[in-house]
Amino acid sequence: MKYLVTGGTGYVGQHVVRALVEKGNDVVVASRNASTPQAGISFLELDVLDPDQTTYETLGRPDVLIHLAWEDGFNHASKKHLENLPKHIEFLRNMLSGGLKHVVGVGTMHEVGYHVGPVFETTPTFPQHAYGIAKNHLRLVQSLLCREYHAIDHWILLLLHLWRR
Repeated sequence: MKYLVTGGTGYVGQHVVRALVEKGNDVVVASRNASTPQAGISFLELDVLDPDQTTYETLGRPDVLIHLAWEDGFNHASKKHLENLPKHIEFLRNMLSGGLKHVVGVGTMHEVGYHVGPVFETTPTFPQHAYGIAKNHLRLVQSLLCREYHAIDHWILLLLHLWRR
């Protein structure tokens, strides 16, 4: 399988890329910044927020997209979350219209909102800030686009545990 990982140079992305390579997969990382070549990984300098209808071809026609790229993730009130949302949607649309058949989107517990108790797949979302609202919207649009293009749709929700010592 050929995987494209956006945001593959970020904290979570590095772990995802390493795990995919260790399992013998062909991995392409799309990043705004050139990266040091590593065994088993192809790096392509590309800004996914600058959508292009040929992106799927440019990125080597991957089998699976793992879309981790996100700007200002730790600043939940940043205007970039809502400003960049249409660009993320256009990137997904271009990939799917090009022929992509499997999308894995990634969000966090912030899409659920300020929820008390365990979070399940059926827990309703009620985001309370720009980051959560944008990610939740992208999740919904991703699902819609995958149905339209007959692609497999997965959304992974990262639940972060913070504790103090």
